[in-house]
Amino acid sequence: MENFDYIKAENIIDRMIGSWEEQSSYYRTLPLNNRINADNQYTMMRKKLIMIAETFGTDFLFDLEVRIRTINEERAK
Repeated sequence: MENFDYIKAENIIDRMIGSWEEQSSYYRTLPLNNRINADNQYTMMRKKLIMIAETFGTDFLFDLEVRIRTINEERAK
């Protein structure tokens, strides 16, 4: 895609799984081994979500965010 909006995709991903700053604050409370594993998992999740956004577009990623939020709200009831 030539006009892919990475900034919009990054903003959606930040809302879905948290920003790098939020994750770093969570990592500080973990032991070193768990911190490394959590960082690797977070990095892979971001890469996969960017690939989804590149493939299907940011509108699809936004719909995915809404669905995840709705499922989490239903589970919380």
